[in-house]
Amino acid sequence: MGTLLISCTLNNIYPLLVRSRSSCFAVHKNVSSFFKVWVPLKVQRFSTRVGNSHEGDNKRPNTKQKEQSGKVPHALPKSVFAAGTARKKAEFLKQKWGNDFDKELKGPRKPKENNIPSQPLTAAQWKTLKDDARASHHFEVSMMEKMLAANSDIDVAKSLLAYVAMETGTVSYELLLRYLTLCVHGNHESEVFDVYDIMKKRFKTLETGAYSLFIKGFSRTEKWRECLLLLESIKRVITPSPRNYGYAINGALLHSDSRTAWVLYEEMVEKGLTPNQETWQAFFDSDLSAHDSESKLSSLLLYMRNNQIYPGEALVKSIKAWFER
Repeated sequence: MGTLLISCTLNNIYPLLVRSRSSCFAVHKNVSSFFKVWVPLKVQRFSTRVGNSHEGDNKRPNTKQKEQSGKVPHALPKSVFAAGTARKKAEFLKQKWGNDFDKELKGPRKPKENNIPSQPLTAAQWKTLKDDARASHHFEVSMMEKMLAANSDIDVAKSLLAYVAMETGTVSYELLLRYLTLCVHGNHESEVFDVYDIMKKRFKTLETGAYSLFIKGFSRTEKWRECLLLLESIKRVITPSPRNYGYAINGALLHSDSRTAWVLYEEMVEKGLTPNQETWQAFFDSDLSAHDSESKLSSLLLYMRNNQIYPGEALVKSIKAWFER
C-alpha cells in the first residue's frame, strides 16, 4: 500500500496525517504522543469521523489569543513529576476559582477535639458531654478508645461504665473489651479480675483477643494459673500464639514454677511456633536452680543458632549475665 494522506482540520494548523511504514496507524507530525490517532485498516471511515468532529473549529476563537488576553489560565504541565508542578497547579486553580480557593487552602484548621475528662464525672455530666458530641451514637466506645490512647485515669473510665450501666441497664461487650485493654495496659490487677468475672458470667464464649488480654493480665498476679485454663480455651478454637504462650511462661517463671514453664515451652516448639525473644530472656533472667536447667538453657542457644536467629540487645545482656553467674 502506498502512502495514505488524511486531511484533517485540527485547530486550522494541522497539515497532514501520514501513515507509518512499520504499523497500521497514522500519527500527526506536529502532535505529541498524547494526541496520537490510531487508524485501523478501514481508514476512510475513521477519517470521515475525524473530519466531522472538527467541522466547527473555524468558528472557535484562537486559543493563543485567549491565553495572551489572560482570560484563560495556562494549562497544567504534562508530567506530574515536572519541577514546580504543585506550585503551577495551585496558581492554575487560584486563577480558575478565584479568592475562594485561596481562603479554603490557607484557612485556619479547627483543632482536634480532646474532650477526655481529667477526673471522674457524674452520670449527668457524662450525659451532657455525650449530647454535645458530634457522633453521639458511638460516644462511649469512642471515648474509651481516647482514654486508652491517652492512658487516662482508670477512675474516669469506671465513671463512664457506671453512666452507661445507669443509662442502658447493661454494658456492651465492645465497651468492656476496651475497658479491659485499659486495665491490662495500666497493670490494674483487681479491675482485670472484676472484668473477668463479669464477662465470664455474661458471655458464653469470648474472642481470642479477650483471652489474650486476660492471659497477659493474669500472668503477673497470684492467679497466674488461670492462664493455663485460658490457653486451653483458645486451643478449642485456634492454635495459641507465641505471645500467649510467652505470657503464661512468664507467669510460671515469676512464681518459680520452672517445670510448668518448660512444659509450655516444649509444647509451643512442637506446634512449630517460634518463641519471642522476651520468652527466652525470661528463662535466662529467672533464677533456675534445677539440676538440668543449664543444659536446657544451652538448648535455647542451640535453637537460635540452628534457626539463624540473632538475639536483640536486651536478650544479649541477659545471656551475658547468665554466663557470668
